[in-house]
This record gives sequence, C-alpha cells and structure tokens, in this order.
Amino acid sequence: DINPTLTPIPNSSPITNPVRTHNPELILVATKIIANICLGSDDDVNQVLKYGGAEGFLHVLTTENNPTCKQHVCWAISNIVVGPNIHLQKILSSGAIKEVSKILLTTTDYGLQKEAAWAIANSFSKCDFSQACKMVNDGAIGAIVSILKVQDYDLLDIILSALNTVLRKERETGGEKTISHLFEMAGGLTALERLQLHENKEIYNKVIQLMQANYSLEECIAESIPLAMQKPEKKEIN
Repeated sequence: DINPTLTPIPNSSPITNPVRTHNPELILVATKIIANICLGSDDDVNQVLKYGGAEGFLHVLTTENNPTCKQHVCWAISNIVVGPNIHLQKILSSGAIKEVSKILLTTTDYGLQKEAAWAIANSFSKCDFSQACKMVNDGAIGAIVSILKVQDYDLLDIILSALNTVLRKERETGGEKTISHLFEMAGGLTALERLQLHENKEIYNKVIQLMQANYSLEECIAESIPLAMQKPEKKEIN
C-alpha cells in the first residue's frame, strides 16, 4: 500500500517520492540521500531527474520550513547543473532556480545561503545565454545583488565569478546589454562600489576587472563609481 502521507508524482521512485511526504524526518533523510546521489555519475543524476527529482526539489523549496532540507536540495542542484546542459534545463524548467533565488533574498541561515549561492553560481557558469535570460527572469539578478551586500569572502568570490561569466556570455552575443542593465537597475553597480573597499585584495581585483570589462566609464561616472579607486591601506591598531 502507498503511504497515505505521500503525494506520489508521475514516474516517482522509492528515492524521489519521499521528498513529497509530510513527514519532516523522512524529508530530511530523503533530501540528504538524494544530494549524495547527485555527487555521482551523470547516469545517477539522470535517474534522479527521470523519477521526478527536479519537481521534488521544488516541493521542498516551497513547502519546507527546515533550512537543512532546503540546504540539501540546493547542494544537490549545485552538483546537478554542472553536468550535461539537459540537466540544468530540467532544473530551470521545474522552477527550482526561481525558488533558490527567493531563498537568497530572504534567508538568514548562513549554511542555506551559501548552498543557494553555489546553486546560482554554478547554474550561471554552465548555462547558455538563453538559459541565463531565463534565470534573470526568475529573479537571479536580485539574488546576486543581495549577496554582493555581505562581507563574506567565500560567498562574494562565488557570486562575482558567476556574474562575470554571465556578463561575458552577454557580451559575446553582440546584442543589447539587457542583463547588465538589469543588474545596474537592481543596485548592482552601487554594491560593486562598496566592494571596492573590501579588505580582501582578491575581491577588490575581481570587482575592478568585472566593471572594466562590462561597464563604460560614462556608466560608472553616472553612478559616481570610480573604475579603479585607490585601495586604502590597512591601518594598524595600536
């Protein structure tokens, strides 16, 4: 008999079906198992996606209150999207990236925030331009700008690399700079201005390189942003 607490999905399996349960303990275990499976081969990931894994991820992201469950899902997504492009497309089509973007805008849980940032960063790094536009429409730009406002080196390093990748892909199309404009409108240039004062030199250099590659001097002046502001020396505390 089917457990009455489960909500079966088409082509579900004993592994992916439990993520649709109303039992918090079972969801916690199931999401961890699936996340570990997604560390395996492309064939392993194919099985997870074949049996409704992407839809199950969306269910957890939209209904669960336990940040650890959501962290497991974001971890799984970040590993899935670095495989064949069809895997990333499955995740995008399910709506999971839209929910991950929302998490980055709202969560105060550091572990969840970091895994969500990895999921967005890896997706941007591996997507084609049309998929990047889909991610932007799903709120990924706002999510990135929110991360740029924190001071954590690891999160900033992840997001700056992803942003640089997607803006490079936009430049390569030779078309309108829609994504870079939306990033600017979302407060992205202002966030980059603040990061020019970041104490970590690698973050500072990434910011300068990103701005020089993607924004004209006129655009930066309009935002009152120096392209290569002198980095202040750290003062010793007596």
